[in-house]
Amino acid sequence: MKAPAFTIDAIEFGERPVTFAARWNAEGNAEDRAGEPFFVSAEDLTMQAGIAVQQDLALVSLIGTKHVERNGHHYVNGMAGAGGEEQRAYLAAHPDLYESDGDVVRLSIRDGMLSTRSLHGSGFASLVEPDWRHMHEMVEPRCPPSD
Repeated sequence: MKAPAFTIDAIEFGERPVTFAARWNAEGNAEDRAGEPFFVSAEDLTMQAGIAVQQDLALVSLIGTKHVERNGHHYVNGMAGAGGEEQRAYLAAHPDLYESDGDVVRLSIRDGMLSTRSLHGSGFASLVEPDWRHMHEMVEPRCPPSD
């Protein structure tokens, strides 16, 4: 069975939070807008694979957002910024969300969808912690940049 995108079936959240859009539609406020229902949309331009994208997927799923435009994977080479051990750990813990493409682990996009089945468990949407030992400190930018 194909895993649905952007839903987290395995987590018991109790009563699903209701977005303002869902509440307004239920109250009949859409009629004030010529019958057009309200909706919630989301977009990411630079979301990195790993804990950031996983927690974002969990959040949009929790609030009931059915469609999220994901573009971050176009701007980065998968998880190439992480060490090989960390990439393999994410792939092993979340095999539905990631795939190996040679030496790089990246999002596994199937028919334009991402599976979130493996995001359940202890913690918030990740069964793996980043490899903090191999992270680099961000360099403070200079404005204007010097040559």
